[in-house]
Amino acid sequence: MEEINIKVQEIISEIDGIMLTNPKKALLRLEEFIHDKNKYDSNFLDEVKCKIAQTKGQLGDFEESEKILLRLQDKFQKSNNEKGLARIANELGNSYWARGNLNDSLKYYLRSLQLLEKMKDFSRMSVPLNNIGQIYWYNQEFDKARKSYNQSLKLAEEYQPEVVGDVLMNLGILSAEDADFAKAEEYYQQALAQYQEQNYTANIPIILVNLALLYEDTGQETRANEYHQKAIDSFRETGNRFGEMHALINYAGYNIKSGKLDNVLEILDKARLVAEEQKARTQMLQLYLHYRDYYKSVGDITKAYEYFEKYHDAEIDRLDLENREKLNDVLTKYETEKKEKEASLLRKQNELLAEKNAIIEEKSKSLNSANRKLHKANLELENRLEDILKKWDEQEILNRGRENLGGFSVILSNIAHQWKQPLNIIGLLMQNLVDAYEFDELNESRMEDFQNQVYRQIKYMSQIVNDFAFDLRDSVEEGYFSLQHALKLCEMLVEKTLEVDEITLINELEQDYQIIGNESQIIQVLIVILSNAVEIFQANTQENSLIKISAISTEENVTLEISDNGPLIPEDVLPEIFDQFFSTKDKKSNSGLGLTLAKKIIEEKFHGEIKCDNRSAWVVFSISLLLMKV
Repeated sequence: MEEINIKVQEIISEIDGIMLTNPKKALLRLEEFIHDKNKYDSNFLDEVKCKIAQTKGQLGDFEESEKILLRLQDKFQKSNNEKGLARIANELGNSYWARGNLNDSLKYYLRSLQLLEKMKDFSRMSVPLNNIGQIYWYNQEFDKARKSYNQSLKLAEEYQPEVVGDVLMNLGILSAEDADFAKAEEYYQQALAQYQEQNYTANIPIILVNLALLYEDTGQETRANEYHQKAIDSFRETGNRFGEMHALINYAGYNIKSGKLDNVLEILDKARLVAEEQKARTQMLQLYLHYRDYYKSVGDITKAYEYFEKYHDAEIDRLDLENREKLNDVLTKYETEKKEKEASLLRKQNELLAEKNAIIEEKSKSLNSANRKLHKANLELENRLEDILKKWDEQEILNRGRENLGGFSVILSNIAHQWKQPLNIIGLLMQNLVDAYEFDELNESRMEDFQNQVYRQIKYMSQIVNDFAFDLRDSVEEGYFSLQHALKLCEMLVEKTLEVDEITLINELEQDYQIIGNESQIIQVLIVILSNAVEIFQANTQENSLIKISAISTEENVTLEISDNGPLIPEDVLPEIFDQFFSTKDKKSNSGLGLTLAKKIIEEKFHGEIKCDNRSAWVVFSISLLLMKV
């Protein structure tokens, strides 16, 4: 038994190495152990179940993941296994974090920390403290985040020196967010020194990228160029082609932004070769935008338009491919289940032939029951396929409304700008996990730390970005959010466009409001309204272009008002601006599907109301939302 478990632990380490890159394959390997559970001891099977829950969470099956974790929690409570309870509490925190439920996530992280404190297990406290700091950081409670990070750093320095660099990097990110760039640079340099001392070659390029971006933000062009080049060289030395591609894309973007165009094409071409080699569709989209911006900068409008068309076509292909992959997954799962059921029925029939007539009659009832289940499965599949076809019809509607793609392309361009640093780090962390396995440095603590960092970096993708991929998700968990925080995220997405078009955005909210609903969906509505205003300003050149955001509240509702001083909407047009496909080139209501989708979100997801009217020299969109009761 001991020899078997040693061998299995080696296989589990191998599965850890592929969990982030191919979670479906990892899940199949893990489930093999459950099928042969008589070969292994209970403690090992508990570890396998925990990893199955992690993998299902990666695949988006959060409901099943949580069921597994809660069953393990019940088992550990009955056996008074506090070490196991601390582990499960941290995993439940990760699960809720991935779904955007920060309140429950924080609750479970705190429970994990309390159990570890009770056991005086200081060697494992650094991880939940770091996770707690990330929750506070996301909620913009920077003082609490800093306190938690510092506690994590102190424990890591004493008990887990291998993760000190990661905590220092988090402190650097926090300081940069707080605009304390000098402190951010200090933390980044300390993290770099820590990685160099421990010879963590895979982590060194990440810090170099952060330093390059920091020097960009602080206007230190010489140092920014230096660290961009260092990051590229470091990725190349470690053989990390994916990381090298991201560093090249960052460097090209920085040179375009700063007007240093001499070697931009050479950098872009190198990055494009790696992106094609890695089949990195998302990065190809970003490269097309960089090519477009380069040719715009050198005055070659024909080339710029050519690359914008490539970007547009590639984005449509990506969305179509995602839909086809979803359909293939459904059909494959159905065919597999059908074959398994057919095989099961055949085995039962073979057994029945050897039994007496009385047993045959009893087994026939079982066969009829199985047939009913199969019929039910067929009906469920038909319903699921109908839903998919509906979504395809919605995609066709969006394709027919091509005149509006320009507005959505602006949104996607702004989102791509915000993706720059998170996407870099996600790719690098995935490579780091493989490197940790290859150097025999992979353990439970490192795995948890890798996962926590990835969850922190993908918050835009899981919270906002997916909502802009021309798809309104049917079921989004209802909670509540800060209206000021949502407005801040929205301003970040459109700030580049507003800056280029010389439009001033004024936030007149005098207090914050807690709104019932999903934050990323209200951001999508705000982006649609702001993008429509920007298009009108672009089409009607005027000085002093203004957009104001204000609010009026009662005990139960808050009415958010977005006003612009562009041309007024004709009175005969106002009743039709939310109608599907209503569009006119010479009127302000050139909104197409955008305002239709915005109305759908407000009425169906927020149970609120949206309307538009002219007030003196302003066009005002009013959105009524439910307040969270204290």
